[in-house]
Amino acid sequence: MPRYGALRPSDLKSENKAALLRHVYRNGVSSKPDISKSLGISKPTVSALVDELVEEGYLTAVGMGTSTSQGGKRPVLYSFNARAGSVIGIYIGIDVLEGALVDLQMTVLSKTKLRFDQRNVPQTLELVCAIVRSMLDQAEQMGVSVIGIGVSAPGVIENRRGVLVNATHLEGWSEVPIGPYLQSRFQLPVMVDNESRNIAMAEKWFGLGRDLDTFITLQTKGGLGTGIILNRTIYRGIDNSGGEFGHTTVELNGPKCRCGNHGCWELYATESSFLKWFNQEAEAHRPPWFNRNSHLSEPGQLDMETVGALYAMQDEFTLPRVKRYAYYLGIGIVNLVNVFNPEAILLHGNVTVLGESFLSEVESVVRSRALHLPAKRVQLKYSKFGEDMSIIGAATPVIAEAIDGELLFFNSSAN
Repeated sequence: MPRYGALRPSDLKSENKAALLRHVYRNGVSSKPDISKSLGISKPTVSALVDELVEEGYLTAVGMGTSTSQGGKRPVLYSFNARAGSVIGIYIGIDVLEGALVDLQMTVLSKTKLRFDQRNVPQTLELVCAIVRSMLDQAEQMGVSVIGIGVSAPGVIENRRGVLVNATHLEGWSEVPIGPYLQSRFQLPVMVDNESRNIAMAEKWFGLGRDLDTFITLQTKGGLGTGIILNRTIYRGIDNSGGEFGHTTVELNGPKCRCGNHGCWELYATESSFLKWFNQEAEAHRPPWFNRNSHLSEPGQLDMETVGALYAMQDEFTLPRVKRYAYYLGIGIVNLVNVFNPEAILLHGNVTVLGESFLSEVESVVRSRALHLPAKRVQLKYSKFGEDMSIIGAATPVIAEAIDGELLFFNSSAN
């Protein structure tokens, strides 16, 4: 929602109001004198805006502070009211739809998950609408308003239009107007973007990236997605396809990828590719535990949790195969480190069940192969988001717009 030209008086008030709300949101409990000093806004203006935000429900008085002068009056302390609104986050995965209702500080109030047939686009959009309606009902029961809908999906997405242009992992999805469709059905602001970019934005607002300027999120579940924050700004590329590192080549003569290239990193470093290979190895070599456990004796039954348990037990069959997976994951990360010189790379997905030992294996590859200076700087960490990462990512852009004032204060003046 861009604004052009000089600020009108109403715009200046909105700017100050948004700046004040951001300050309290990001800094926690604040008093009127503290806000005035920090933002350089006059005390009468701050007082009037705080009172207005309290009346509108965005700020709450929470107690009294310490007097700044001897015998002076103790200031009232104010905090952000997370339940002043809520956001519906929708994740369109490869075969799963997820939905959640979250408050403005990303507490999940309600969530749901269901499987869908990705080949039926109209039916999928109707299922998404059903999830949104369910979350709207939940919000009404809880007495919180819904200020917008955020959607995450794989593929190339023109976020300004809310259109999924194409997606390697979603068969038949081309020029799908997700945003306009939902907006026409629910008359709420809708923000649609690539899942990896949204996850990176979530890390910047709520996760391990809060104090970082340049970092990369790496999602290993399903496809291999990278979300890139450069100098505190999300990287998109000219055609909104920037960051598709899963389709960079790591094996010149490797198998053909569904994108049309050969030897893509995604074919070696996703959890699904690793599990497919690991299951084939287990079927071919039949380690002792494979034959003893009947539920593991069927091809394709080993999941990341099981592999993680075997790896933790230092199983002789599992150790070298997990090390091979760490090698391929590390090879691609080397390219990220050399190109972007990030402060950190944050791993998302079930790969986290492999623990710190696996992370050390990946780090060893990176340290030995990346350029010395960026390799020395970068830190590899597991994200703290867990299984809610996709819906948290979906909701984040809407919350960011709200706290930056766009959804709350500029609707009447932004054209």
